[in-house]
Amino acid sequence: MISSLFIYTQRGDLIVTKALKDSIRKSNSLAEVFRVQVIIGGGNGAASNFSDQGVGNGTGSDNGDTRSPILTLGSTTFHHIYKNNMWIVAVSRNNVDSGLVWEYLCKLHGIMVEMYAINNDELLRDNFWTVYEILDHTLNVNGVPFDTDMHSLCERIVSKKPADLSKLTLAHNKEGHGLAGKTGSISSYNPATAVTKDISNIPWRKNQDIHYKKNEIYINVLENVNLLISKTGEILKNNIDGKINVDARLSGIPLVSFELTSNSVDQSSMKFHECVKLEKRYRDGEKNWDDYSKQEGANLITFVPPDGPFELLAYHSVGISSIPFSIVPTITQTVNNKTSNIEMHYSIKIKSLFANKIATNVVMRIPLTDSTADCSMELSGGKCKMVSANNHKKFVEWTFAKFKGSTEHFITLTAKTTTASPVTTQFDRKDTSNVSAKQQPISLAFEISMYNGSGLTIKNDRVRNQLISKNGTDHQYKVHKWIKYDTRAGNYEVRF
Repeated sequence: MISSLFIYTQRGDLIVTKALKDSIRKSNSLAEVFRVQVIIGGGNGAASNFSDQGVGNGTGSDNGDTRSPILTLGSTTFHHIYKNNMWIVAVSRNNVDSGLVWEYLCKLHGIMVEMYAINNDELLRDNFWTVYEILDHTLNVNGVPFDTDMHSLCERIVSKKPADLSKLTLAHNKEGHGLAGKTGSISSYNPATAVTKDISNIPWRKNQDIHYKKNEIYINVLENVNLLISKTGEILKNNIDGKINVDARLSGIPLVSFELTSNSVDQSSMKFHECVKLEKRYRDGEKNWDDYSKQEGANLITFVPPDGPFELLAYHSVGISSIPFSIVPTITQTVNNKTSNIEMHYSIKIKSLFANKIATNVVMRIPLTDSTADCSMELSGGKCKMVSANNHKKFVEWTFAKFKGSTEHFITLTAKTTTASPVTTQFDRKDTSNVSAKQQPISLAFEISMYNGSGLTIKNDRVRNQLISKNGTDHQYKVHKWIKYDTRAGNYEVRF
C-alpha cells in the first residue's frame, strides 16, 4: 500500500524518511522530487486540502488557492497533508485507497501532537527517533496501517514517555474512526485491553450482561466469482469479490481470534468492521496471548464481536488460481433449402474443474436470436427448456440440481428462425460460416459449498471471555464454532 513515507519541515528539510517496499529503491530521489515539485515549486498539488486551516493552502504561498492534496507523476502518487509547519507525505506505486492513506496521515499527525507534543518543525528535529518508533508500530512491512490506538502505542514506544493518557482519551474519542468509517482498515481500539477500561470503548457491544445457554459463533466465507472469456478463449476479467460474515451468539465480552492466510488476496483491498484489530504473529520479541502458531506471514485478527450477525470484512482478489467451470461453445449457421430459413446450430461443453465437491443450482443461459421460432435440444444431462424474457429476448435455460466435480456435459441446439428474421439481413445466405458479432454471452450461475477460489483460509480460531470477575479471573466457557466456505457465480460469462 504505502511504499515510502517522508516528513519535511516547512521550508523543505527532510527529517524523517522510511522506505517500506523494495519497489521504491530511490527514496531520496523521490523525496527531492516532492520537495521541488510541491514545497518549493508550488506546482500541481502544491498545497494540501488537509492543512491547518482546513481547506486551503498549507505552503508558504500567500495566494490562498485551494489545491489538490495529491500529486501523481507517472506511476508514482504522493498523498500529503500540511499541519503545524510539517509536511507529511505518503508515496505509493499502485492503486490505493486515498481516503485510507489520508486517514492514516491525519492519525499519525494526531499521535505526534497529542501523545508527544511534536507540534512544530523544531520539535520534529529533536524527537525524530520517536517518530520512527511510531512508524514502526503503526505500519506493517507491506505499508498497511494496522494500529493507531494511542493507549496501545504508549505501552510499546519506549524512547519517550507520552503525555498523560487521561488527557488523550477525549481527543482520541473525538477523532473517531476517521475517513474509513465503520468499514475502515485502521483499528481505533485494542480489544485485548479495551474490556478492562470503560465499556463505552466498545460502542458496538455496550451490554456486557449478554448471556446464552449455548455459546455459538458462525463464520461464513462467501465469494462471488467474476469471469469473462472472449470468443477466442482469452480471459478478459478474472476476479473475486468476497466477504466474511459472522453470527456471534456469545455471552459476556468475548475476544475472538483467528489467523487469516491467503496468497492471492491483497491486504490493502480488505475493508474491516470497526471491531477488528490486526496483529502480527511476532512483534519485536513480544508474543500475543494466543501464541499457538509460528507460521510466517499469517495475520492474526482479534475482535470483540457485536451481538448477532454482522459483516466482519470484505475483500477483492484479482486472479483466480483455478476457475470452477470451463465452457467451450461452438456456433454455426446453415440455410434450410426447403424453407429458406436460417438455422443456428449450437454445440456447448461444460466441465467442472473442481474435485470432490458438488455444485448446486447450476443454471446456464444460452441466448438465441430474437427471431427464433423453434429450438430442438439434445443433452447429456440436466434439464433444458426454451424461455422468453419480458424484454422479448429468447434463450435456452440448461439447469442441474447437482453437478459433480471433474465431470462434463454436452448440449446441442438447433434453432430455427423465421423468414422475416433480422438475421437474414446480417448474413449472406450463401455464407454459412459467419456468426453475429452482437450475440449476447453465455451466462452461468452456480453455488459450491466448502470451495474457496481465492485460497483465503481461517485457521486456529479461538474464543475467550474477557469479562473479568471479582476475583480477577476470566469467565471461561465452551464455545461451539462453525466455519463454512461458499462460492457463487457473480458475472460468469463466455462470449461466442
